[in-house]
Amino acid sequence: MTGISKATLRAIEADRLELTLEQATVLAKALQVTPAILMATGSDASNKSAA
Repeated sequence: MTGISKATLRAIEADRLELTLEQATVLAKALQVTPAILMATGSDASNKSAA
Protein backbone atom coordinates (compact mmCIF):
# COMPACT_ATOMS: atom_id res chain seq x y z
CA MET A 1 0.00 0.00 0.00
CA THR A 2 2.77 2.48 0.90
CA GLY A 3 5.85 0.68 -0.35
CA ILE A 4 7.41 1.05 3.10
CA SER A 5 8.35 -2.29 4.61
CA LYS A 6 6.90 -3.52 7.89
CA ALA A 7 10.43 -3.71 9.28
CA THR A 8 11.02 -0.04 8.47
CA LEU A 9 7.72 0.98 10.04
CA ARG A 10 8.55 -1.01 13.18
CA ALA A 11 11.98 0.63 13.38
CA ILE A 12 10.42 4.10 13.04
CA GLU A 13 7.88 3.30 15.76
CA ALA A 14 10.63 2.03 18.06
CA ASP A 15 12.77 5.15 17.45
CA ARG A 16 15.52 3.08 15.87
CA LEU A 17 15.03 4.88 12.56
CA GLU A 18 14.04 8.47 11.85
CA LEU A 19 10.97 9.14 9.71
CA THR A 20 11.95 10.95 6.53
CA LEU A 21 9.82 13.59 4.88
CA GLU A 22 9.35 11.29 1.88
CA GLN A 23 8.12 8.45 4.11
CA ALA A 24 5.87 10.83 6.05
CA THR A 25 4.33 12.06 2.80
CA VAL A 26 3.59 8.52 1.61
CA LEU A 27 2.17 7.45 4.98
CA ALA A 28 0.13 10.64 5.35
CA LYS A 29 -1.51 10.06 1.99
CA ALA A 30 -2.42 6.49 2.98
CA LEU A 31 -3.76 7.66 6.36
CA GLN A 32 -5.49 10.72 4.88
CA VAL A 33 -3.68 13.17 7.17
CA THR A 34 -1.03 15.81 6.59
CA PRO A 35 2.67 14.91 6.78
CA ALA A 36 3.05 17.56 9.50
CA ILE A 37 1.00 15.42 11.89
CA LEU A 38 3.34 12.49 11.39
CA MET A 39 6.48 14.62 11.65
CA ALA A 40 5.39 16.45 14.83
CA THR A 41 7.01 15.50 18.12
CA GLY A 42 6.00 15.75 21.76
CA SER A 43 3.25 18.26 22.50
CA ASP A 44 3.23 19.37 18.85
CA ALA A 45 1.71 16.02 17.90
CA SER A 46 -1.15 16.24 20.38
CA ASN A 47 -1.92 19.84 19.39
CA LYS A 48 -2.07 19.04 15.67
CA SER A 49 -4.14 15.87 16.05
CA ALA A 50 -6.66 17.72 18.20
CA ALA A 51 -7.22 20.37 15.51
